[in-house]
Amino acid sequence: MDRSVVKFYRAWERVSGADQPILATYAQARIVECLTVEENFYQNIEHTLDKYNDPAPEDIEEGPEEGEV
Repeated sequence: MDRSVVKFYRAWERVSGADQPILATYAQARIVECLTVEENFYQNIEHTLDKYNDPAPEDIEEGPEEGEV
């Protein structure tokens, strides 16, 4: 488990009732941050894969057929 997660839950145990909404808001912000990082990661992967799946430019000659040298 990530050290920051352990630290978060240990802090939650010591928080008074008045401070719990503040800590809950912090936790929600961290979750949103993690989801955003994950979403950006997958978007970057898709972009990279799309870049390599583009058709070959017309000025590149095709290579030999299978079995030809």
